Amino acid sequence: AEWVEAADALIRRLRLERDREVLKDILFKLGLIYAEQLPDTKRAVAAFARVLQIDPDDREALARLADIHFEEWNWKEAYAVTARLAELEPVTEKKVGHLLRLARIQEEGFKDQHRATEAYRRALAVAPHSLAAIGEFARFYERQSDTRSVHVHLDTSITRFRAALAQDPFDLAAYAALFQIFGWRRDPDRAHAAAQIIGALGGTDERALAYLHQIGSKIEVAGGALSEPLVDDLL
Repeated sequence: AEWVEAADALIRRLRLERDREVLKDILFKLGLIYAEQLPDTKRAVAAFARVLQIDPDDREALARLADIHFEEWNWKEAYAVTARLAELEPVTEKKVGHLLRLARIQEEGFKDQHRATEAYRRALAVAPHSLAAIGEFARFYERQSDTRSVHVHLDTSITRFRAALAQDPFDLAAYAALFQIFGWRRDPDRAHAAAQIIGALGGTDERALAYLHQIGSKIEVAGGALSEPLVDDLL
């Protein structure tokens, strides 16, 4: 009852308000109530759509609409809104997330593996070192039972991070990424070597440190860890 009253109060304000920015705020709050509290998907979509009538580039309203359409399997609408979000998004990490969702829509909604592949490649082009993009692309190939493409894709990513380490052998983020990728590559020896370096250099990557703790591995001093043959291979 409380949220119904809140929605009714906002609707009454809508009838009186003329300022565009205030109208946007009221409509967005109304959309949130219908999306999260009551819930009423159709009214939530209508509220967020009215926000976009006022400001077609409102990323928050677009994101809410994209989520609703994706969760409801409204693939055509989900694709259109998410594509707009990807176009507008200035933050690389978020842009990659939108492109990965476009890939999933192509794969799961439209059953178009070719266009899904293109979307994954676009995400990697935007952020070649994004573990989210690397991992999702690998899992896509696994779902296609395309082991060769999984290996080629992951090996290409490994080469990128090794190039980064050639410039800075103490780049902990690169070692953490390699630890993750070697896990996806099912290469326990090189994953172990990467984890050893992370531990030896005082890194804080939770996955690598949890792995070292799990196997009861002694973290060596930096010089010792860096002298191991497998570590030399990493570099």
